Amino acid sequence: MQCARELEDTIKAEGEETVSAFIAEPVCGTTIAGVTPPPEYYDIIREICNRCNVLFIADEVLMGLGRTGRNMGIDHWDVVPDIIVIGKGLAAGYAPLSAVVVSAEIEDAVKSGSGRHTQGFTYSGNPLSCSAGLAVLTYIQDHDLVAQAAARGDYLRARLEELQDLDIVGDIRGVGLFLGVEFVADRESREPLPAEQGLTGRIVSEAMAAGLILIGGFPGCVDGVRGDQLQISPAFVISEEQIDEAIGILRQVLERV
Repeated sequence: MQCARELEDTIKAEGEETVSAFIAEPVCGTTIAGVTPPPEYYDIIREICNRCNVLFIADEVLMGLGRTGRNMGIDHWDVVPDIIVIGKGLAAGYAPLSAVVVSAEIEDAVKSGSGRHTQGFTYSGNPLSCSAGLAVLTYIQDHDLVAQAAARGDYLRARLEELQDLDIVGDIRGVGLFLGVEFVADRESREPLPAEQGLTGRIVSEAMAAGLILIGGFPGCVDGVRGDQLQISPAFVISEEQIDEAIGILRQVLERV
């Protein structure tokens, strides 16, 4: 697969001794909302990293801890990274909290070296943040929210796909409750809309006025200038009725713009 093999080509071009790690969001966030690699992608990435002695870091800040319907987004590929970075979902927005999870091999290397992790900072171990994180993890487990995210994600995706009867909707993508919608001028060619139309901003503004909060993806996802998209990532506890209401509002907005 060319998109994965380019990693090996780059490592060889730069020199293996100059490359410490490969970092990736298992499913892409607002830069290219919901873009999901093919099934074999991370297997190839893992094999390349092993062969070139490069660490594989999974950036799970946006999707980790259940949003995709698995504990971690990378779990959809049954690949184990060397380091996992988690954040936003860890304390559900109630307090700032993040974590770095490392493999036993990395931990053993630390123990045989300095013997301690030295990335501490002023607010490390904040008791309020840690308490919020513990409460969130307990709630996720007690209410089986990972499985619920998978089920609600399937329902949400099916409802979003109904919007593809609108010519402007070019693609629905993503996993679980971590989805993206791309808008196009022409569905067959996937030609993006002119940047000066500011479509994403208009959609977000009109939806807000109608009572629906949307996250606009970064502009220029196609060529750095053009490209309109939404990231759809509702709360784990969203109901099917709330999904129906949201899709109804979104359809009305898309029909107007």
